[in-house]
Amino acid sequence: LVASNLVFHNNTLLVVQRSENDFYAGRWEYPGGSVDDSDRSILAGAARELYEETGLHTTGFVREVGAGMNFTTGKGPKTTNWLKMSFEVDVAALPVQLDPVEHQDYCWVTEAEIRERRVGGMSLTFISEEARATMLEGFTLR
Repeated sequence: LVASNLVFHNNTLLVVQRSENDFYAGRWEYPGGSVDDSDRSILAGAARELYEETGLHTTGFVREVGAGMNFTTGKGPKTTNWLKMSFEVDVAALPVQLDPVEHQDYCWVTEAEIRERRVGGMSLTFISEEARATMLEGFTLR
């Protein structure tokens, strides 16, 4: 189970760029990760992942975004099936402080920039089309 966070600020969404040493290197996503057995709930896992990846403290959960996304990692006997749940969250304060092992950059993007796959002069390659669709749905629900 993966729990991910959509963080909005001034009509923009936080996206983070995966580290060059990680799977899907250089691709953009919203923060999140695996729920641990020690997490009290899916929401606790989402809050922990947000803090670990960005240094942001979750103060509340606004809504679930999307119906959940199924995906598979690995090959052959090492295949793992995942369900990714995404939540719009409120956070205590900025700034973002990335964990450089997981992410190398971040930016705040508008809905139009997600649609155009560009921010400033930079191209945005997302981790998946499903993740991009969830980001756009997050804007629609606001």
